[in-house]
Amino acid sequence: MILKMRPIVLSALAVGALLVIPAQAQMEKMITTTKTASLGQVAAVLSYQEATFSNPLADWRLYQPRLKVIRDGQTVLDEPLPAGQAAEFRQIDGPEVYPLQGGGEPEILLKIGAVAKQPGALLIYRYDPATHHYVLSQQADTGKIEVSTKVETRRVVRSKNLQAELSFPEDIMVTGQVNLKITRDGKTFSEIITLGEDENIAQVEGPMLIDFERTGEPEVVLNVSSQHAYCCSFTFIYHYVPARNTYALLKHCWTNYRNQASLQDLDKDGGLEFVSRNEDFSGEFGPYAVSGAAPIQIWRYQQGRLQDVTGRYSDLIRQDAQGWWEEYQQKESDWYHQPMPMTAYLADMYLLGQGQKGWQQVRQVYQAKDRQEFFGQLRRELKKHGYAK
Repeated sequence: MILKMRPIVLSALAVGALLVIPAQAQMEKMITTTKTASLGQVAAVLSYQEATFSNPLADWRLYQPRLKVIRDGQTVLDEPLPAGQAAEFRQIDGPEVYPLQGGGEPEILLKIGAVAKQPGALLIYRYDPATHHYVLSQQADTGKIEVSTKVETRRVVRSKNLQAELSFPEDIMVTGQVNLKITRDGKTFSEIITLGEDENIAQVEGPMLIDFERTGEPEVVLNVSSQHAYCCSFTFIYHYVPARNTYALLKHCWTNYRNQASLQDLDKDGGLEFVSRNEDFSGEFGPYAVSGAAPIQIWRYQQGRLQDVTGRYSDLIRQDAQGWWEEYQQKESDWYHQPMPMTAYLADMYLLGQGQKGWQQVRQVYQAKDRQEFFGQLRRELKKHGYAK
């Protein structure tokens, strides 16, 4: 594994959709993550807890990070990571087990993700023969150390009679086999997570236990992304089938990774909705990679299906429409006086039953030479995707 930080890419319009509002009553909040790497007779085990739902802009944290080192079958280190930094851990890459100084005696490396106004850090644990112990030396992250130890990752979340476990070999990309094991009342259901013959997995989030319908029987949820550029992001929902005493899968594709749905309690009633964007328009009014003019879309999980319930949330649709209108007008926007925001704006206006008003505004402000051609295409696409009749 190469010790590099994974980037988090957020567009200005996507930020609001990513904020997650947990509903305490029907979700288990913490996942226990264990990462193991080994070389010869030395094995390093990093463990911590992470929230199943987090706000990536504010309170994303890793809790209780701990390192355990086993050498020649004996535990020679088992302690928390330095307390001075533990409260600020947001990402830990590693562990790596690698002989940096040569000679065959490996060091243990952990790369700590940077936080606001603070650099990242590289923690190096070196073996001390005199004490038969590993001693920590800490230095600033120069970004120059690249080694290649694969890490076996295991994530576990529990709730009463149910446990979900996800395991996979982790490299720069998760290209190895991803295994899911669900244990309910002592019976185990196992499955290998796949996206298709030519689709390698780049990232896996979860497992999460969410009682969508508040029946007391949580679903097991994963978010999975492929390696292909601009595609694809999926949510896997495993729901219990009492008649067969097993689990069935609902697999939903959100298209582009940037469109991965967030889970929010929009009604403040303890139930969770999927908040995403309809990317049907993307690529039809400009290059797919940069268009991204996608109106809001809201889904609810019911009886093994995801149902489109966008129309029930007029306030959110109205806010979304206003956002696209402002994107078109604001000079600092990447889309200043570009036609793409108009597609999402009009789609939202149709959802509000105000399609005619939306057209009046669009015709008034969009005066480019291609306006007639653009209006014709826009009208066809709105009909094609079910917004206009």
